Amino acid sequence: MRSWESTPRPAKIYWRIPLKTGAKRHACTPVIGPDSVVVASTSIGTQRFNISKKGADISADKAWENKSCKTILGTPTLIGNYLFTLGPSDHTDLECLDFATGNQLWSQPGFGDYASLTTVNDKILALNSTGELILIKINPAKYEELGRVQLCAKTWASPAYADGKIYVKDEGHLTAYALAP
Repeated sequence: MRSWESTPRPAKIYWRIPLKTGAKRHACTPVIGPDSVVVASTSIGTQRFNISKKGADISADKAWENKSCKTILGTPTLIGNYLFTLGPSDHTDLECLDFATGNQLWSQPGFGDYASLTTVNDKILALNSTGELILIKINPAKYEELGRVQLCAKTWASPAYADGKIYVKDEGHLTAYALAP
């Protein structure tokens, strides 16, 4: 047995909330925030649950629900007090939500049938399904696009950012690009 392995213990469920979906799955990864979890899908919209501990018990209670902000695949991104995600208008608008209330602060159309969001410093990188990378300033007051470039062919993969490089995968290649500081 390796030093990191241990005898398996049964998992303990702390809380569970059923979320009904018409698509047989919720494709977005839950977003962990301060004492909370956000879930999003095309069936339920976007919901935030506050997690709290009462004695030995841990519970999850719905803080808010935004039924119109329905995301198909791209996982929302939490930056400070703001949640960025794709939402209404056939799921192609980039939306900024107030994390405390779930209210929409702004919406920007034109992100295609899919886009994946990655945060880099004070900016968002959105890679859409056509392989176009869009640089956006984080601003809760309005959408501010700083630039865009065609990086790859058709993709539904999420980009990754590490050590000043963005990694993108399309239908046939995995490529790393150095980003300017």
